[in-house]
Amino acid sequence: MNNSYTSNKVNISSLIQDLETFENVYLVLLDKAKVKLTEFNKEGHNPRYHYKAQESFLSRERQLSKYLIQIFRYFTDVNIVRILFDWYSKGEDQIISLFFDKIKNLQVKISKVMKQTLETKSDYNEFADYFMDDLSNNVGWFFAHLLWFFQGLNMEKEIGEVIRCLLRFSEGLLPTEYTLTQFRLRYDFLKETK
Repeated sequence: MNNSYTSNKVNISSLIQDLETFENVYLVLLDKAKVKLTEFNKEGHNPRYHYKAQESFLSRERQLSKYLIQIFRYFTDVNIVRILFDWYSKGEDQIISLFFDKIKNLQVKISKVMKQTLETKSDYNEFADYFMDDLSNNVGWFFAHLLWFFQGLNMEKEIGEVIRCLLRFSEGLLPTEYTLTQFRLRYDFLKETK
């Protein structure tokens, strides 16, 4: 029983570390993305550009916002599954409480970063719209699109760290084709990460 208790403490410590690591790398991504969102918004409303160029900037702004929110949603979804099928059954109230604190803190940060880019009216909330949008039920597709998009913004390292964390949360939940090891083989810049 003592070995089980020790293993459980290590597991809790590891989960806490994973939550902290995700929060840190996601906040770095958000900070860097904020600069891009401001730039896209400014150029998208710049009258010296043709309307097609303006729309191109605004389209990139919307896509970046959507991906940032969907990363947050993935983090939320995968950990709620963990709560339902793993943590709750083990009585891991400390982890559950920490997780919901992380969600609250990250949502506040996202709202601050995107306050000028997301439309919120009495009958429509763009944050909720992006959050509820289907992730296509294909994790490989989702991660590949994240990589492609963020590489185009010169944010390859930041998105690599975020994806690494998301895959760690996903271990044991997703089919083996989406494991971190196989993902590393496809994307060289992840090879340097754990």
